[in-house]
Amino acid sequence: MTTPQFDTLRAAKTLKQGGFDETEAETLVNTLDQAVNENFGTKTDLKLLRADMKQSFTETNAAVKQASTDSNAAVKQASTEVNVANEKLLAEIDKKFAALYRFLSVFGAALVAIMITLFVAQ
Repeated sequence: MTTPQFDTLRAAKTLKQGGFDETEAETLVNTLDQAVNENFGTKTDLKLLRADMKQSFTETNAAVKQASTDSNAAVKQASTEVNVANEKLLAEIDKKFAALYRFLSVFGAALVAIMITLFVAQ
């Protein structure tokens, strides 16, 4: 489809009949013709614009999905690292509690032995 044509001759004649002189009519008609030819789009123009916009949206959606995937991977990696660090910390705490339990067991046994010795010595 071609750009809509503006009938400049007919428009100029109409303006002259309405009281415009020839120079005014031609100037006005030429200005309108230029505006029509520069600013009006065709169905083909709209289809091309639509295709360009659709492509841009598709590319943007792909970029957002990739960013989301990258972000999710980074979060997953960070979560894994935190879990590993927490497991190491819990293992250390378990070791310390085990050592404390052994100490308290030995200390409690020693205390009981001292108390029995003191009791028997009286």
